Amino acid sequence: MQRNKPVLFLILFLLYSPLFPQETGEPAPPFANPDLKGNFVMSNQILGKGWVLIDFFATWCEPCKKELPDLEKLYNEFQEQGLVFLIFAVDKEGTEKVAPFFGSYPVTIPVLIDRYQVTYTRYGVKGIPSLFLIDPEGIIVFKYEGYSQEAISEIRNILRSAFKVSQ
Repeated sequence: MQRNKPVLFLILFLLYSPLFPQETGEPAPPFANPDLKGNFVMSNQILGKGWVLIDFFATWCEPCKKELPDLEKLYNEFQEQGLVFLIFAVDKEGTEKVAPFFGSYPVTIPVLIDRYQVTYTRYGVKGIPSLFLIDPEGIIVFKYEGYSQEAISEIRNILRSAFKVSQ
C-alpha cells in the first residue's frame, strides 16, 4: 500500500486539475508533494495559516537559476516573520536530477518535487519560473510568470506591508 501512495495522489490530483489558470483573488489549489528526502508536504499543513510564496522551477531553466539568489534573499528577509516559501521543481527526472542541482546551488528554501507536473497543472502554470503569493486566508494575491526584479520588489512590498516591516 505504501508504494501506491504516490500513484493515488497523482490520480486524485489529475481528476481534480483546473481547466483554467489560477488567477489572483482565487483560492490556492491543494497540493501534496515530496521534498528532496521523500517526505510529503501537504497543502493543508500550510495554506490558510500564514503567507506562502510558491515558485515553479526547473533545473534546465536559465531564468529560474538567475532568480534563485533574489528569492533566497527575499526568503531570508521574511522567514522570521513566518513566510513559508516552497520551490516546486518540475523536472521530469525528479529527485534524481533536482537533488544534485540543489547540492551545487544551495538554498534554504524548501524544495518539493513535482515531476509529473500535477501541482504545476493545478496552479495553471503556463511557463516557468512562475511565482504565486498566497495570503493567510489561502487566496492568491499575486502571480507572475518569468523572472524580473520588479516582480520580486512587488512581492517584497506586499510582504513588508503585511508584516508591517519598515524598509
